[in-house]
Amino acid sequence: MELYGRVRFASHVKEMSKCGAARQFVIERKTVAKVLTRAVPPEYVPKALVETTKRASWLW
Repeated sequence: MELYGRVRFASHVKEMSKCGAARQFVIERKTVAKVLTRAVPPEYVPKALVETTKRASWLW
C-alpha cells in the first residue's frame, strides 16, 4: 500500500521515469506500469475455502 503512493509520487510529482522508479524501489518496470495505471491498489479478497472432504474422502 505504501509502495503505491511512493511510486506514484516519484513518477508524477518528481517526474521520474518508469525505469528510474523501478530502479529506485527495486521492482520490475511492468510493476511500475501497473501501479501507474491504477489510482488505488487492488483489494485483497481471500479465496473461498475448498472442502477437503471431497479430495481426501478416501482417507476417512
